[in-house]
Amino acid sequence: MIDVEATIEGKKVFISFIYGDLVIDGRESFWDRLNQISLTRHGPWLMIGDFNELTGNHGKRGGRRRSESSFLPFKRMLDSCGMLNFPYKGNSMSWVGYRRSGKVQCRLDRAVGNEDWFQEFSHTTVEYLKLWGSDHRPVLARISSKFINVKRNFKFDKRWLGKTGLKASIIEGWDPLHTSEQGDVYSKISSCRQAILRWKKTNKSNTVKKIEEIKAQLEQNQTDGNGTSEEALKLKWDLCSAFRDEELYWRQKSRVTWLREGDRNTKLFHATTKQRRARNRIIKLKKEDGSWAETDKGIEKVATEYFSPLQIPTTLMNLTDT
Repeated sequence: MIDVEATIEGKKVFISFIYGDLVIDGRESFWDRLNQISLTRHGPWLMIGDFNELTGNHGKRGGRRRSESSFLPFKRMLDSCGMLNFPYKGNSMSWVGYRRSGKVQCRLDRAVGNEDWFQEFSHTTVEYLKLWGSDHRPVLARISSKFINVKRNFKFDKRWLGKTGLKASIIEGWDPLHTSEQGDVYSKISSCRQAILRWKKTNKSNTVKKIEEIKAQLEQNQTDGNGTSEEALKLKWDLCSAFRDEELYWRQKSRVTWLREGDRNTKLFHATTKQRRARNRIIKLKKEDGSWAETDKGIEKVATEYFSPLQIPTTLMNLTDT
């Protein structure tokens, strides 16, 4: 392994170039070494290279199947180091070999990053290049923290539940007096959305800012001779409530459904949200002449030119007639 500390876009990062041992016992000892490194490593961390191991039988084609338990040491290492997969393109079956039973392909090479990496460089992508002279595909990681500002659709924020005035705004929006037609469900939903947005303007839900404000008030209470224990207790309850709201927000955005209610890992929710956004992002589009458009304006132009001829005038169906 080559382990380096570098600076990218003004941020200190760690990059480990991996070559996993060919012998199982040697690999497990290597996983233990990475686990130990992770205990004292703070900041963005990228691992890339030939791990010589799989996360499951889904990562191979051909050859005999292995027991699922044989993959556990590698998976435990990735989990304990907080590593997440990057979106990739190309053929991820990065190694090709031949056995008596025929050709075998495996995903032995990969790039993974920890939660801090996804927060700082959420637009990192991985590409598996073509097989040339080696039996392994080169793995290319493109590192970027570029942020693309996209106008997002209205989404109900679970942090609003139970807040003063929300229920009244929904009732107001659903009232037939505020909609174009009585019984028109689409009109009612649209009116509710507008009513909630009006309510939201006077009821900010920035829990990160709220948490910092309460912390400052609590610090003031603890150091100020005039602070009372009752005030401190109330601030602590308010802080717990703000932390719950923050976790609920990221739980909703991350779409992590396999965690039980009560689990506490807001940082993981944040990282998985970044991971999903990176996976859903359009990096480039191929033009008609075979070249690639990679800038925002270029991608927009290619998409517009492709979809414009496909647009056919249609008559909108009135939802009340269905």
